[in-house]
Order: sequence, then structure tokens, then C-alpha cells
Amino acid sequence: MDFPFLILYFGTLFLWVIFELYLVLRDSRKKNIDTSAEAKSSRMLMPCIFSAVFFAYFSEHLTWWQLPIAKHTLLVISFVVMWMGLLMRMWSIRTLREFFCTVISVQEDQPIIMTGPYKYIRHPSYAGALFAFLGAAIATGSWIGLILAPSIVFIGYHHRMNIEEQVLISYFDQEYIDYMEDTKRLIPKVY
Repeated sequence: MDFPFLILYFGTLFLWVIFELYLVLRDSRKKNIDTSAEAKSSRMLMPCIFSAVFFAYFSEHLTWWQLPIAKHTLLVISFVVMWMGLLMRMWSIRTLREFFCTVISVQEDQPIIMTGPYKYIRHPSYAGALFAFLGAAIATGSWIGLILAPSIVFIGYHHRMNIEEQVLISYFDQEYIDYMEDTKRLIPKVY
């Protein structure tokens, strides 16, 4: 890998991690948050994320499973896809504003947000994160990394979405059920 590509790739990963840590630290200071649903979600999501990173890293060294695309091309595609995912996640967070929280919870005065990316899908922040993981996996240049890493992370996010939607249904009742019927989870008009 050429040095400029290394800087772009690992610089993007570094900024992503810093951004996520900032969100977690910011939310750890919030008071009166019920963390019971979060605990159920994190038990599944965190191992999935760490497993995906592990498989993506080691799959890069499996030369017989390499994608038939030049490494420079893969890195450019990886960089673009990662940033598309990160920008989608940031747009989602900005749309929710003070109602965004890394802990599964509903604030007392929180409405159902149906603007911005939430007009098209229910979990655009997770869609963005999954897209960013896909971008990171593309850089491995391996079919195994490309398939396994995002799939494993998807399993963790799928579990988290199920828990989050139950919390939202218990708070908003029929209003959220109606929103679910009108809006797909991650891909507009598909899923």
C-alpha cells in the first residue's frame, strides 16, 4: 500500500473511532437514562464489531480469496464508501439533534423524527455505520473480508434494531407502528 493511501485509509478509520468515542463519552454524562435495553444490545453488537474487524484484518492475508481488482482502485473505492457511510451517520445524528443517543433510550419530550434521512429509512445512522464497515472491508481486497465483516456487523445491528424498535413501540405505541409500516429499516423500499 502506498503511503498516501495508508494515510487516507487509516486517517479515516482514526477519525471514525474518535467520532464514535466522542458520542459515547458525551452520552455517558447524560442523566436519567435507562440502560437496560442498551445492555442487551451491547452484548451482541460489540462482539460482532470486534469479530468483523478481526475477520477483515486477517482475510487480507488470504491471497487465494483476493478480489481481482488493483489495490489502488480498492482503496479509492473503500475510502469513498467509508466516507459516504460516515456522512450518512453524521447527517442522521444531526437530524435527531439532542434526541440522538448512543444508548437505546427515549427522552421525555422526544417526537418521532420523520425528516432528513428518517423520511426514507428508520435507522439511517446504522445504515451509515454498516456502509462505513463495508468500505473498510473493501480495502482488505478479500472476498471473505468483504462478505464476512459487514455481515457480522449487520447481525449485531439487526439485534440492536429489534431491541430499539421495541423500546420505541412501548413509548410511542401506534404512532411508531404506523411509521414502521411506512418506512423500511435500512434500505428505502427494500429492507
